[in-house]
Amino acid sequence: NVPLKLTRDMLPLTEFPPRSVSKPT
Repeated sequence: NVPLKLTRDMLPLTEFPPRSVSKPT
């Protein structure tokens, strides 16, 4: 499985907001 970080980068931000906004790492 591809890391969520990569998946989020690949998928458009419109699909779902980046986790950074929800949880700053």
